[in-house]
Amino acid sequence: MRYFSTDDAPTSAAYPQAVILEPGDKLVGLSGLVAFKPGEKQIIDGDAAAQAEQIFKYADAILEYCGSSKDRLFRVTILLANKEDFASVNAVYLNWLEGCDKPVRATFAVGFPIENALVEIVIDTVVK
Repeated sequence: MRYFSTDDAPTSAAYPQAVILEPGDKLVGLSGLVAFKPGEKQIIDGDAAAQAEQIFKYADAILEYCGSSKDRLFRVTILLANKEDFASVNAVYLNWLEGCDKPVRATFAVGFPIENALVEIVIDTVVK
């Protein structure tokens, strides 16, 4: 396996931003992304949709760094603190993937240990 971390998205000592499984499979799993303020460990201000927009910016940076892109996703898992946020986060998700084939997806309402986190997104993709 190869582990990736870019300075263009938040990192953690507990897990890598992404992992490529080898040999030959070229699968990449991105760790769950939350909307930390750039360079900080605090969640951005805003609602679930604003957090999702920030998360997808981080996802774009990590995917590019790993040699992939959002048009090569095969699975996305969205975790919401509040099920009432589904429609607004889904709209951001669909806008982010506009023009791309949609991957399989699951969405769950869960509790988060990170204060003020309303959304976490996990992405699986393949490298080019």
